[in-house]
Amino acid sequence: MMVKLINFIKPFAKVMIPIIFWPLVMLRMLRGLRRRNAPAVIVLSLGNLGNASSVAAAAHEKGFRVVLFCQEVPWRELKFLDVWHRIDSRTDFDRAVEVARRYDPRGVLLAEKNLLLPMQLHLSRALGLRGVTEQSVATSNSKIRLREALDANNVPSLPWARLDAYEPGKPPLPGVVKPEMGTASKGVYYVADDA
Repeated sequence: MMVKLINFIKPFAKVMIPIIFWPLVMLRMLRGLRRRNAPAVIVLSLGNLGNASSVAAAAHEKGFRVVLFCQEVPWRELKFLDVWHRIDSRTDFDRAVEVARRYDPRGVLLAEKNLLLPMQLHLSRALGLRGVTEQSVATSNSKIRLREALDANNVPSLPWARLDAYEPGKPPLPGVVKPEMGTASKGVYYVADDA
């Protein structure tokens, strides 16, 4: 019964919560007008999937105008932002560049590195800012490429093996199996034996 009620309320909540909190966002952005002449930084956020409040707070404290790109209402970053644009920081590359150019930013900041590195790379290149390289993005987002880079540079690490298909006895068990891509231990399994 409770599950049905929650499932019934969810669609309404997704629409109503942003409408209810919209005045708070607008008030914060009006306060941000006082800092419109401060040097700007773009802060990329995933919203509920991973907020950038610590990065936004640090930029705000250093006197930067915080321009936040987030696909949803930025509850956690709200008290540190000066301007918010509803931009998906993972996929809306063209619109992000178009909007970012209006602010002549000094940098593109993020807290959740893996998922947002492609956008940071794209914006940095388009705006002529120093940023990460394509190789850094690929290595950071792929566990296999990261391990290969560590091995190529003789950086000590735990033994590892790439599993394209399961073969009994390979790799030696017990062990940990991880997906090539992903963060926050999603899809990670401890395997005790072949059984």
